[in-house]
This record gives sequence, C-alpha cells and structure tokens, in this order.
Amino acid sequence: MHSAPVTAAVSPSIVTPASTGLADNGYGGSWYTVDFAVPVSNLNDDPNVVKAINWYMTDQFVQSTANAGSIYGISFGICLILFVYVLLLTPWSKMRRQFFVLYILALVSEMVRSLVDTIRVGKIGMSPYSAYLSLTGDVGSTKWSTGYINLSITKQAAAILSYIFTIACLWTQAYSLLRHIRHNHSRLYWAIMGVLTGGSLATLAFDFMYAYSQIRRLQGYPTRLNFNTITSGTWMGLALSFALWSLVSLGSVIHLIYTRIRFGVRANRASQFSLALLVLVLLDSFLVPITLCLLGLIPNRFDITKATSLVTPAVLALLPITFLFTTAHRTEMSRGREADDGDGHGADADNVNNEANSDNGSTICERCINCTCRSTETNSDSTVLQELNPLPRARELRHRENPFRDQVRDPVDQELADIDAMPSQRTSQASEDLLMGHVPDEQVLQQRARRVMRSLVSSNITPRSSQTNLA
Repeated sequence: MHSAPVTAAVSPSIVTPASTGLADNGYGGSWYTVDFAVPVSNLNDDPNVVKAINWYMTDQFVQSTANAGSIYGISFGICLILFVYVLLLTPWSKMRRQFFVLYILALVSEMVRSLVDTIRVGKIGMSPYSAYLSLTGDVGSTKWSTGYINLSITKQAAAILSYIFTIACLWTQAYSLLRHIRHNHSRLYWAIMGVLTGGSLATLAFDFMYAYSQIRRLQGYPTRLNFNTITSGTWMGLALSFALWSLVSLGSVIHLIYTRIRFGVRANRASQFSLALLVLVLLDSFLVPITLCLLGLIPNRFDITKATSLVTPAVLALLPITFLFTTAHRTEMSRGREADDGDGHGADADNVNNEANSDNGSTICERCINCTCRSTETNSDSTVLQELNPLPRARELRHRENPFRDQVRDPVDQELADIDAMPSQRTSQASEDLLMGHVPDEQVLQQRARRVMRSLVSSNITPRSSQTNLA
C-alpha cells in the first residue's frame, strides 16, 4: 500500500491544484492524489505529529476491506458446502471411519474461523481493518477492547484446530497409500512418515508462536519473538508441509500408471484416461494451497493476507479427491469378502488395524489368507489354477520384474487376459474393476479371477478354462 510521509503539524490551509478536473464516480480528478493532513494519536510519543494521506489511499482501504469480506465469505461457503456434501452423500458406514470423523472436525473448525472473520469485517469496532490503523499505521498507541481480543483468541484457536485435523486426515491418507512400502520396505516407510510428521509438527509450533505473539501484542505486552519472522516461518512451513503431503498422493497416481503397464491393462480411450491422470496430478499436487501459502511470504501483506485465508479450505476441498485412491482398493477388497462369504481371500492386514472399530472386526488377517490358500482342494481330473504362495521372496522377485520386457505371465494373469477377450459384456466388468485400482499382490489378483469365474458359472457362461477348480 502507498504510504505517505509523516510531517510536522501545520496550520490548516487550502491548496488548489494547478489544473482542475472532476472525479468520475468519485474516483480520479485533480484532487484525487493531493495529500491532506490528519492527526495521529501518539506516533513516536509526539501528539503534534500529523499524517499526510489522500483520497486514493482511502479508496485502497475500502477496496481491501471489501476483498477481505468477500474472501472470508467464500472460505466459509466452501467449508459449508463440503460439510453438507459429506453429511448427505456419505454412507453412514463410512462416516464412522477415522478419516471422515477427522474430516468433519476439520470442516467445523474452519467454518468457525471463517465465520468469525466474516462477522468481524462487517462490524465497526471489531474489524481488524480500521481506517485509522490502515491509513496512519499508528499501532503502538491503539488500545484493543476485551471483545476484540476474545474474538481474536477464538479465531486463532479454531485455525490451529483446523490445521491439526487437516494434518490428521493427510496422515490417515498417507498411511493407507503407503501400505505396500510398509510391508516391503519398513525402514523407508518410517523415514517418509517421520519427515512428513516432523514437518507438520514444526509448522504447528510456528502456528502456536504466531497466535501467542499476536494475542500478546493485542493485550499490550511486548514479546521477544520477532513477529515478522514468525509470520514468514508459518507460511513457509505451511507451503513445505502441504508440498510433502502432496507427494504421497502423486506417488499413488504414478503407482496406478505403473500397475497398468505392468499387468498389461489397456483402455479403449487412452486420451481420456491420460487427461484424467493429468487432472489428478494437478489436483493432488496441491498447487492452489501451496501458491496461496507462498503469497503470504510477500512483505506487503495488506491485500495478500486475505487470500491466504483460503489455504486450509482449498486443502479440505481436495482431500475427498485424493482419498479416492485409498478407497478404490478397499472397495475391491470388500467386494471380494462379500463374494467369497468370508473366506478371507484378498483381505489386507492393514484393514484389520484401520477398520476393526468401524467394521466390527469383519476383516481377516493375512495369516488366515495364507492358510486358506494352502487348504484349497483339487480334483485329479481337473486343471487346477496354480496357487501362488505370497512368500517374501516371491514378492521381491515380482517387484524386480521389468514391466516393459517381461512377456511371460503367470496363470492368474493369463486367465484375466482370456476373460477380457471374451465378447460378453458381463465378463468385461473384470477388466473395468482392474482399471479402477492397483493390484497389491498375487492373492488379490487370484481372488478376482475366482470371483469372475464363479459369476460366469452362475450365469451359464462357459469360460475358456472350463475345468478350473473354483473351490
């Protein structure tokens, strides 16, 4: 914002510009940028000091206040729409899961913060953007009322709670997306989660210091903390924290592409699929909230700090999209449990930890899966689909395969390829299910083949490998 110099007190006088001109709608004209003196309460402990301002500066203040009210209202509207969307369109069985509970708490906290900001802007005496402070910069001699301080404390507390619940949602999402790394590379997994959690905790510490220093300034107590340094550190920490969490979602998109190439999954509309992946990459990269955080690092924050109020709502708006990658495979697993009547094929050990409270222990541990796989009965006059024991060595060898040169497929992959080649529309659902999620190991892929074969037999459709034992 343009800041006019402070001059000594002068006697009131009328200054006529050299050229006269009328203002259009109150803006412009020859008087628009002519400075006039206004008294300042106690700037530099000198009551006779005045501040030179002009009409252009007052219009800037009005514009900034209007922008602040609009942005705070948009922030509240985004959170309210997301809150209604989650309550009305999310099944009750999912509402009890940890992610959705934390997500609703984050939305409520952010709505409280946005609502407080929206009300403060339109109420004289409670707005942080008064004309006197904005035009004169006389912060040192300004006294703040108890109601204003209480509203500021409420806002800071709601902002901190909103950030905590948002980070908890991101942590839950990362825990689900990184389960493959957790099984095969536990040290790498804990290193990644340690960096993500440490960065978020450091940012949370800056948030606490920022709120503490701001409240102490309003109460008139000086602090040893440099407020500008804390503000810059808070915005930088937010940008780096969200950037690190977004890498997890980006990794899930890359893993999806790699899985499609590895298992030879082909789509009829490759251009649309590529465009969808590009959009997902842009959304999962958190470009909008990270950009808003970086705007807070600009020294002149008179107008930019209002835009930074959209950081957390932008992250909350993107979370349901990024969480689709954590639920796509889980949906496949639940379908497998329903089709197999609880035989345990395809269940994941992580679902035992994640959904034991919400699903009443309906998942089965991986040890039961291995036992069921080994107990499969075979007939002497039938061609048996080879059972693959998911030993750690077998998994390691599959991870080392070259997806571009390896032309040899195991029997399960060959069975799925034969099913996809059938002209029946009913059998094409197998390939569609395979497109939506990644295949974590041989057991899940084998379970899918059995489920499809059972549906073919129940529909009187004879598959190519008609002698396959479906037990």
